[in-house]
Amino acid sequence: MRTKSQDKWERIGLKEKQVSSLAVIDNTLIAGTDSGVFLLKRNDSTWVEQQIGLLNREIYSLVVVDNFLFASAHSIIYRTDDVGKNWIRVNDGWSEYIRAYSMLAVGKMLVVGTCCGVFLSDDYGANWIERRDGIPHNDAGFPSIRSMTQADAFILASANSSCIINGDMKCTKSGLLLSNLNSINWDFIDFNGLVPSPVAVYDGKILVGITRVGPPVDQINEVWMNESILKAH
Repeated sequence: MRTKSQDKWERIGLKEKQVSSLAVIDNTLIAGTDSGVFLLKRNDSTWVEQQIGLLNREIYSLVVVDNFLFASAHSIIYRTDDVGKNWIRVNDGWSEYIRAYSMLAVGKMLVVGTCCGVFLSDDYGANWIERRDGIPHNDAGFPSIRSMTQADAFILASANSSCIINGDMKCTKSGLLLSNLNSINWDFIDFNGLVPSPVAVYDGKILVGITRVGPPVDQINEVWMNESILKAH
């Protein structure tokens, strides 16, 4: 049973910002927003803006790998080793059309979910490997990887449908991607037009938030659970 104290929430700032991601390093809370990165130290009440080196300030995701903090902003992956005081780009050479929507830390490996597949780095962004094997694609491209999580020896990722209009509308499939950490070759679970995002794992069960894309008009917004997929793998 919840108590009144457990139900009490406190506003701690960034009221005018759209917060997309949160991370913690030592005693510092970091918020990624639509206008940059902001830091709040323990027992402080003032958020400090940390933007040096951020060419694009619309932050999609934050993640901590060892002592490094990474931020994704559109097509750019930034890294800082001084808790956001200075940022450098670590994915030179990526197309400007790639969108790095989600990030996941798996030990020392950084996993980035994009609109064009999944990218991996095990040296803090110095080098990247692309992993698309098993991700369904067609003339509309690849589905967008909007959410990722780790479940023991597996990575789970939500694949959101992407569409193009060129005379007729063409869309990619939407579903759930599952890969063993040792291989990063994806198995695809088709959700038949329903979009599973976000994705999480609790007590050995996969949890996904489900929405409907396109027709029919009626909307589906709910949480689904599955406890057999991980056991089968």
